[in-house]
This record gives sequence, structure tokens and C-alpha cells, in this order.
Amino acid sequence: MTAVECGGGRAGTGRFCRRKIFSNTTRFGATFIPLLLPFWIDFGAGAATGRDNAEIVRAGTDNLLLLVLLVLLAVAGWIVAGFLAWKFTRASGRAVTGHRQAELQLKRSEERFRRAVMDAPFPIMIHAEDGRVVQINRVWTELTGYTPQEIPTIADWTEKAYGQRANLVRADIDRLYGLDSRIDEGEYFICTKFDETLVWHFSSIPLGEDAGGQRLVLSAATDVTQRKSDEEALKNYSEQLTDMVVRRTKELRAAQEELVRKEKLATLGQLAGSVGHELRNPLAVITNAVYFLKMMPAAADETVAEYLEIINSETHKAEKIVSDLLNFSRKWIANRRPASAKDLVQTTLAAVPPPEDISVQTQIAENLPAVLVDAQQMEQVLTNLLTNAYQAISGPGQVTVSARPNNGSVVVAVADTGSGISAENMKKIFEPLFTTKARGIGLGLVVTKNLVEANGGEISVCSVENQGTTFTISLPAVENQP
Repeated sequence: MTAVECGGGRAGTGRFCRRKIFSNTTRFGATFIPLLLPFWIDFGAGAATGRDNAEIVRAGTDNLLLLVLLVLLAVAGWIVAGFLAWKFTRASGRAVTGHRQAELQLKRSEERFRRAVMDAPFPIMIHAEDGRVVQINRVWTELTGYTPQEIPTIADWTEKAYGQRANLVRADIDRLYGLDSRIDEGEYFICTKFDETLVWHFSSIPLGEDAGGQRLVLSAATDVTQRKSDEEALKNYSEQLTDMVVRRTKELRAAQEELVRKEKLATLGQLAGSVGHELRNPLAVITNAVYFLKMMPAAADETVAEYLEIINSETHKAEKIVSDLLNFSRKWIANRRPASAKDLVQTTLAAVPPPEDISVQTQIAENLPAVLVDAQQMEQVLTNLLTNAYQAISGPGQVTVSARPNNGSVVVAVADTGSGISAENMKKIFEPLFTTKARGIGLGLVVTKNLVEANGGEISVCSVENQGTTFTISLPAVENQP
């Protein structure tokens, strides 16, 4: 009996093995019983012929012992063969069962992996080196709108999702098939089927080879579109906050400077009123005394006359300072009446002639409309501007006074060819007590600005260093008044 005979077609069947053993026993009896027949025949013949039965018995005994030995050996063989057949049958059954269990476990593992990919809460794609898209999960389809049938290959996916950048992205994907560990690819802009643009952060990991020897890669993405949008909004808000802080800081500084300036102006106004009145009376006395001395006979000493002229000049300068102080502290009320801009310019030029080395040109447009101003105050404005223009020119130069209509207003400009004003000083040009002159207290332009605004006008300045300065005043025309 062999192990194959015992196992047969159905491994581990005990009844089948027992039937084989019994059939073999019957076959053994049919084989070995004839060996006993000579002994019985000799024993019967000896009894008939009177032969010595002892010899016959001894011979039979020898045969019997041989027979018993053979029987024992046969039984031992049967036992060993049966044991081996049983072990082989059991081992074969276990091997078959183990193989089936391994196959079942593999199928279950594959099913779990498939479910994990399909039910993952983030987009996943498995793709092969030959360009096949092996699998995409539900989230991938939900976010992009593309089904597995619409993107069977990487070429189809990149063409739909990346457009003109498809070749560049495919080159990035081709490098993934040489990976031996996980890689973080970074962020990509994805165009969906719904004409939306998403931002995905990709990571990829190699999965080995498929049955055809093609290397597989699993690419997983995190949709960071909302995060990027929030970051951009936060960045913009941060920039806005920065701008607001800078703007508020400037406003606070400006308010603080304005407050300090107003406090100074208030103090200056109080001081100007009292000091102006106190100084004007002595100056008037000095002026009268100089006038009286000048009226003395011509025989007066020339040195005395020279010093009288000096006293007279300095007295006029002091009178100008006092006038500026009083004008600054005064609240101006304009008595506005129609006036000719051309007459205002000519009257002022006659009252304030230029120095010998400075020429004055006028450019007065014809048919200028009248302006509604206080003529006396406007003459003071033009006087201050002309005086500043003369003083800005060192040596020969030119001052140009122009007047022209402009959208219901009359624009009067005083331009000089002097040294100009620096950009830093332009910011302070109309601030009280600011001056670049060696003498003066810096109130002339402040008074000028206050007078222009009191007459409903505006004043501006434009200057280029080493080329000159132009002051422009815009006054309301009479025809534009109700």
C-alpha cells in the first residue's frame, strides 16, 4: 500500500484507508497459507507411512517460525505504511487548507486596501509606469468631476486638469516611477470639470510592480484651496492693518503737531497783540523824529543824514515785523467787492518796484473777468509775493506776473528765477515762524494764505531748486457768483 493509494482523490478519508488494509490482508492469506500445506501433507503422509513425526514436526516448526516471522514483518510493514499514509494525508490536508487560507487572507487584504483607497477622505490616484490610471477614489471624482472612464490615462488627466502646463506636470509624474520612498511633491493648481481652480498638495509613494512588471505609484492629495484662500485673505487683512496703523500713526503725529502748532500760535497771537501795540508807538515816534530831522536845512552834516537814512530803513523793517505780528493775530474779515485783477497787479507793481538788477514782466490776459475780493487785502497778498520773489533772486533775475481765466476763476501767478525751495522746506512753507531768510520771523506767507482764504481763494506753490519758484492764487470771478 502506498501513500497515494491511501490518500486517493480525497485527502484524509479514513474509511477508504481501512478498506485497502483489509483487502491487502486477504491477499496476504491467499499468498502465505499455501506455505503451510506441505507441512500438513507431510504430517499426514508420515502418519500413514509410519515416518517419524518428530522430524516432520521439527521441519514444520521451522517452516512455521519462518511463516510467523514473515507475518510479523508484513504486519509491521502494514502498520508503518498505514502510519505514513495517515501522516501524509493529514499533512496534505493541512497544506491545502493553509494555501486556501493564504489565498483568502490575500483576497481580504486586497479588498481592505481597495476599500481604504475608495473610502479615503482625500483624493487618491494609483497610476502605472506605462501611463495607465489604475484607480481613482470617490473623493477624487467628487472634487474634480472626472470619472475613471474620462481619465483612463495620465495623459488624459494632465490634459484636462493642467491645460498648457500638462507637459511640465507629466515630466514631474514620470520622475515618480523611480522612487523608492515617499516624496512630498508640493502644491499644484487643478482645473476641474466645473471650471473651478483648486489647489492640491500632492504626496506620492511607490507600490512596487504589478503582474505585468509595471511600477505603480500611489499619489494622494490634500485640498488646500480654502486654506490658501484664508491665508491670502489674512495676508491682505494684515497688509490693510499695517496700512491702517501707518496711516493712523501719521494722523496722530499730524494731530499732535497741529495741536502743538495751535498752542504755539495761540501763545504767539496773545504775545503779538501786546508786543505789537507796545512797539508800534515807539517806532512811530522814531519815524516822526527822522522825518523832522530830514526837514532841517541842507547844511546838516552828511554823516548825520546817512545815519538818519539807516534809522529810517531799519524802522520800516521793524514796522513790517510789527505789522506781520498784528496781521497774524487778527481774524480777517474780507470786504469783498468786484475788482479788476489787472488793476490789482499794476497798482501793486507801482507800489513795490523791483531792484535795479531784476526785471518784471507781466502777462495779463485780455477780457479778464472781475474778481470778488477785498482789494486792499489782495494788494497786500501781491505785495508779500513780489517782495519774496525779489528777495529770492541773488543778482540779476526776472519776475513774471501773469493773470488768466480758468473755469470760473482768475488765476494770478508770481514766478521768479531765484534759488528755489527744497522739497523738505516745501512741506513747511505755510507754517508760522518758518523762514529760510537771515532776517524775519516767518509770518509773511502765513498771513498771505489767511488773506487768500478769507477772500474765498486758494494758494499753491511749485518750486524747482536752482531754477525758481511760482506762487499761484486762484480767486473767484464775479460772473461765477450768485
